[in-house]
Amino acid sequence: MSKFALLVGVSEYEYESNPLPSALKDIEVMKQVLENPYIGGFTEVEQLLNPDLLEMQKAIEALFSKRRRDDLVLLYFSGRAVKDRNDKLFLATRVTSQEMLKSTSVPASFVQDLMVDSLSKKQVIILDCSYSGAFAKGLDVSKSGWVVLTSCTSSQNSLEKPELKLSIYTNYLVEGLETGAADRDNNSEISIDELHEYARKKVQQNSPIMKPQIFAGEEGYKILLARASIDDLRIRYRKEVEYYASSGNISSVSRRLLEVLRDSLEILPEEAAEIEAEVLKPYQNYIEKLHQYKRKLFEKAQSSYHLDEKLIKELDDFQQAWGLRDDDVEPIKEQVKLHIKEQYEEKLRQYEQIFIETTQRNYPHTDEDKNGLLFIRQVWKLRDEDVSRIEARINEEFDQQYQEKIEQYKQMYIEVVKLEQPLSEMTRNRLNGFQRVLGLRNEDVTSIEAELTAQIAEESNTEQSITKSITYDFRGASVGNLAHIVQSNQRNNQIQ
Repeated sequence: MSKFALLVGVSEYEYESNPLPSALKDIEVMKQVLENPYIGGFTEVEQLLNPDLLEMQKAIEALFSKRRRDDLVLLYFSGRAVKDRNDKLFLATRVTSQEMLKSTSVPASFVQDLMVDSLSKKQVIILDCSYSGAFAKGLDVSKSGWVVLTSCTSSQNSLEKPELKLSIYTNYLVEGLETGAADRDNNSEISIDELHEYARKKVQQNSPIMKPQIFAGEEGYKILLARASIDDLRIRYRKEVEYYASSGNISSVSRRLLEVLRDSLEILPEEAAEIEAEVLKPYQNYIEKLHQYKRKLFEKAQSSYHLDEKLIKELDDFQQAWGLRDDDVEPIKEQVKLHIKEQYEEKLRQYEQIFIETTQRNYPHTDEDKNGLLFIRQVWKLRDEDVSRIEARINEEFDQQYQEKIEQYKQMYIEVVKLEQPLSEMTRNRLNGFQRVLGLRNEDVTSIEAELTAQIAEESNTEQSITKSITYDFRGASVGNLAHIVQSNQRNNQIQ
């Protein structure tokens, strides 16, 4: 049996401003592990970097043509992929254009036709690109000897591993092959389904939002892809660490079991620690991403008292880029929402206190007071309806108090005017002092005094008129008709 591989990497796109440098690095590391005689042992591994459409089609067709039945054929693609409106997948080339998709990119159906026509019964397709899960659409699962591994589903993006400049999926495929950790049954061989399970698990530890998939015809799952050394004691220890650390940490009981295994394998403590750190790193990286997401969210919360649409969109993009699960992100959002609510309510309480103090100092408010309060509302981004509710309640209380003070001043003024008219300078000073104690505005006091002065003058004139009329009518009147005369004069005064 011979093993042939074509590794296609597209990092540059004429119609796309953002390059994809990880694609070339993916090709490099994949080539090394497949060519390694102790791991992949492939007969021929061809690289194709940044091809145009014709180059890519010819190379893929050459891979599947002229193969014997027992030859293993592997097509690996790292780059961008695009879907059309019918959800059909196209592998992007260097010249791919979204507007001319069918004539500038390789459709999944092109590769599928070559798979059907090829004599090889061991066909492996590995796609590390966005929407890669859509490739399997239309494949005949009843036919044997083929398997497709995809980095994500038909609706997901494939992510990179920035610290390694690799895609996340390819990184763990290579790791599973290089370390032999993908060989779960310890038979020194790595089948395609073992490799998929190892990579899937690792990807979801690091970026749970990504969901690598496997599709296969009959017997496709058990295609043997590489070898693993069962004599390597470090690999044996690593496999056990992988098992015990499946939840992201090593329990005290598991720790004791690993220590026993470590001693029996005669692995040094520092070597064991290095292996454990490497195994646990994806979990730790994911936890660190959650911490960064939380920090970013709290930073945004410092300048806003609600999660507006723009902020939510920014956070969703951040979540997608880092591959964070909704189940992990939602508790953080709820925590931040509670924090924002508490912050906002505290600002409302502070505003209420400031409004009360301002109102106590000047009521009604001066223009300067109004502008100052408006500035605070704007800086703190307080909602109008919340501010209006607070101000209405406080104003109602102060309105009632102010009216009571006005009534007190009215009573004082009436008493003073009845005793002294016009008012002396000393009396005027006493009234001014009383006004200041009550905190009444000059314009309100002026209006009150004018109104009361006119009212008192009118009452005085009325009393004089009545007195004159009664005096005139009493002349020569007997005591018996006194009541009649008084009533008659009162009616006349009312008519007047």
